Order: sequence, then C-alpha cells, then structure tokens
Amino acid sequence: MISALTKQISRIADQWACILSNGHVVSSSFKDEKKNLIKLIKILRVVINEIEVGSVMIARDLIIFRISFNFFVFIKGDLDKNRLKDALSSLKKNYQQAIEKQFENISSVEVIEPRLVLFSMGLGEGPEPVAQVTNESYSSEQLLKVSMKTLLLLSVESQGAMKSMISFQPYVELDSLGIVHLFQIEDKEARGGAYDSAITVLVDYNLRAIIYDNYAKIESYLTQARKHLVKEYNGKKGYDSALTALKENLKSITYETVEKNEDLKAEMMRQIKKLAQL
Repeated sequence: MISALTKQISRIADQWACILSNGHVVSSSFKDEKKNLIKLIKILRVVINEIEVGSVMIARDLIIFRISFNFFVFIKGDLDKNRLKDALSSLKKNYQQAIEKQFENISSVEVIEPRLVLFSMGLGEGPEPVAQVTNESYSSEQLLKVSMKTLLLLSVESQGAMKSMISFQPYVELDSLGIVHLFQIEDKEARGGAYDSAITVLVDYNLRAIIYDNYAKIESYLTQARKHLVKEYNGKKGYDSALTALKENLKSITYETVEKNEDLKAEMMRQIKKLAQL
C-alpha cells in the first residue's frame, strides 16, 4: 500500500516525504535528506495541531496534507492549485482508509533504539570488530563487514583519522543507518604511533530525521564514549561499560526532545494560508 501511495505522490511532484505524527519517516524522495528532513520535522511539530484530517496547508512552495490523524504528506513544489486539489483528493479517496487502519495505533514518542554499538580498530591485519553491544544477533562475518566498511572511510586519508569526525553511512544489507565516529588511539606499537578506530552505531534507517535533528546531542554522546574507550584501552580494561553507556544515552533522545523553534513558528504562521478542505 505504501509503495502504491508513494508512486502516486511521485506523479504529483519530485520532492516529497511521508512522515508520521511521532516523527517517524515512512518514505522520502528528498536528495538532501539531512537538510530537508530537519526542516520538515520542525515544521510538523509547529503545525501538527493546526491541520485537520483531510485538509491541506500551503506555505509558499511547501504543501502539507494530513491524510489521516497520524499520517502527513509533505510535497515541495510550485504546483497548479486545481491539479493539486485533484491529486490530493485522489490520494484521500484511494488510501485514507487503509492508512488510518495501518497507522491507527503508533507510539506517541519515537525513540532511538540502537541495533548495534560497535567498537572497531584498524590493527595489524586490517579492520577488526573489538567489542559490541547489541540485542540482536549479528554473525562474526556481519560484524567484520561493518568494521571494514566503517574504517574504509579512511582509505583515501594518507594519515588516517587525524581528526575525530562523525558521519552517516547506510548499511544496506542490514537495513540500517550507521552513525560513524572516527578517531585515533595512540599506541607506540602501532604503525605511525596510533591505531585508526571507530564507533559505529546502527539504527533503523527510518529514524534518520530524528538522528539528523539531534546531531549536536549525538555528537556529545559519541565524544564521551570515545574518551571512555581510549581510557579503557590505555588501562587495558573491557569496553562494555563505554558502549552500554552510549547505547543508553542514545535511547534517551526522542522526537519529543526536539525543541520548537519559535522563529520558525512565527515564519510559518505568517506564510500559512487558509486551510482548504478537500
């Protein structure tokens, strides 16, 4: 049903997103997801109580259609009003009932639940998974693949992870988005005096809007974990406590922790036109 819905939306405009009331991204066509989903998730929080079911709100070139209580369609583009009305009426007629049934009961709070928190190092024989915390079953081969893909991000860097950095990377085979924190651990026995290292957190790919919108907070948690891991490495201790603490910190971030942007709210309210009942 969702596939058919998104195909019909794609015939209306090239850029669109389907987002639930709790911030969960069902599907999106935006190429620059980080930038656009951050904006859409904030707009949704501002206007969620302003749009009735079956109604559309237009703010400049952004169209927001609430097809059911929990399901919102965002469309970006300067579209002909008559064509838009016919297209959205068709969406409502064809999919409203099915969407209401499928998304009748959803969690009011979207939580970041890490699938895997992995500590990897580039040792003498190449990338290796050193320690992990997970509630799921990952084979040794899968863990090695994650480690290799993570540390291969440094393959074109002549001096390795000289600077700590955070990036996002899809892990298609595992249907996950990876939050990757690259850094070095100094060791006199290592070639060049340091080992390239990484923390990789795998989460549900559909949580990417919440991940992007909480970048600063996630970065601070990864920095804490990195410092903890380096300390444990130098003390020749285990790594479970650092990885478990990171997992729990990430789980504390929810859709509801995103603060409303009052400037954005004021701008939206200035631009919003009268609701058009379809």
